[in-house]
Amino acid sequence: MPPVFTHYDVRPVIDVYGNVDGRDLVGIARFGTAHRRGAKDLTRGNTIVLRGQAKHARQLSRPGRWIVDGLALIYLLLVVNFQSWLDPFIIITALPGALLVLSGHCSCANDL
Repeated sequence: MPPVFTHYDVRPVIDVYGNVDGRDLVGIARFGTAHRRGAKDLTRGNTIVLRGQAKHARQLSRPGRWIVDGLALIYLLLVVNFQSWLDPFIIITALPGALLVLSGHCSCANDL
């Protein structure tokens, strides 16, 4: 497939489509980032930009950040609900132990 000449942010660009069959999007995003860093021989004014689903997959590749943000949002919603800063903190800190006990009960129920 020949390159496609279009415009992106009022600049003329050459779109190069690559087939990524059998690869995950995060791996492709890392591969593209490594090649952009290694492209030092580009002439002045030329850049390599990774767009599409791989661009968004890079943002979703940090699950720890999403978990922390989710817990903070739940904590703030509980603060509004209970109108207290301490009660939601006790509830949030008790959740890991409760999930551990629940998983233990479920694993024992499967053994019967």
